[in-house]
Amino acid sequence: MTLDEFVQEIDPEDRTPATEAEVARFEALIGHALPDAYRALLLLTGGGHINGRCRFGNGDGEPNRYYLVMLGLTPEGPLSLEGFHQNPGWYPVPTALLVIGNDSGGNSLAISLRDDRFGEVFLIDHELVSYDKNMQETIEEAEEYGLAMPYAPSFGDLLANSALTPT
Repeated sequence: MTLDEFVQEIDPEDRTPATEAEVARFEALIGHALPDAYRALLLLTGGGHINGRCRFGNGDGEPNRYYLVMLGLTPEGPLSLEGFHQNPGWYPVPTALLVIGNDSGGNSLAISLRDDRFGEVFLIDHELVSYDKNMQETIEEAEEYGLAMPYAPSFGDLLANSALTPT
């Protein structure tokens, strides 16, 4: 699926495109530029709820995972990238990963901001997390026991491996 097709799958009531200034402010907050394809999504939609036709794939065959929400630059609330960055929820996220979405099963979609793995997309398995908020582990440590699973080389690749189910 293309970025334009994906944009059409975000609930129109949720679509509030971010401005260049809002994206730049968020990038300054996290101390890193966002990957181009994800940045483009924010500028087109600002994030939001995804309708039930969109299935994300990891390149291993059929798309197999539904996502309900893509976090965005809303100022606050459950869809806020900034809120998730500052308080990732019930469990700590491996360092250098930015949560960008959540599925119906409580798993998160995250993008690596680390220079040597910049833009890689990971699935965070909520069943394998440590609830010790002081535990900060690397991506590799989280990969070793399955918490962080590589899902796509980039957000653009994630979209390319995804599909829309028939209505």
